[in-house]
Amino acid sequence: MMESEEGKERKEKDGLRLTLIHNGVIVTMDDGSRVYSNGAIVVEGDRIRAIGRSSEIIDRFSPLADEIVDLQGRIVLP
Repeated sequence: MMESEEGKERKEKDGLRLTLIHNGVIVTMDDGSRVYSNGAIVVEGDRIRAIGRSSEIIDRFSPLADEIVDLQGRIVLP
């Protein structure tokens, strides 16, 4: 996978790796106990930066991602 220009600039600026994990069932432990059946997570360094629907997260973060992981429908739990 080639790194985007935006991803290179962001990484040079803050030094944190951004990973986009998508196409999975995401179970949250927030107050709303949300579950995304086709969800995505963005992890920056060791922190979760965003959680939401795969389509929205991919549109917003794929240009910035250092790595993109397709869960192929697998489940992610905290």
